Amino acid sequence: MALDGRIQHVVKELASQGIWLCQYGNANGEASLVRAEEDATPIDGANVARAMDDIRSVFDPSGQWELGSYTGKHILESWRRRHRSGNPYISNGDFIVAMILSGYSYKFREDPESVVGPSNVNAAFKATCMKKIH
Repeated sequence: MALDGRIQHVVKELASQGIWLCQYGNANGEASLVRAEEDATPIDGANVARAMDDIRSVFDPSGQWELGSYTGKHILESWRRRHRSGNPYISNGDFIVAMILSGYSYKFREDPESVVGPSNVNAAFKATCMKKIH
């Protein structure tokens, strides 16, 4: 399956769990600045593909929930400033999709008061930053 198809599969699968994934992250999440699907910026396939290449150089799988998506995106941006030319920015949502498609276990925090599913804008991953990313 082509990357765009794989991205759409992830987005649809998460939507079935109450997670409206967009570039911001989970638009259905607590503290989200995006409140409606139509206001959400779609995931950018080119950014996801580039991130998937870079993730292999920055993160390792872990047995623990060690990495939050917002922290991870900043670690990746920092690595890119040192190792890549061009704009190092990646959105939280693009990072989440790239990590999922790279095979990392993920979860969104559940809120027992939420009737729509996971309520955190960020995801957690069973991943750790490589000791040396310089």
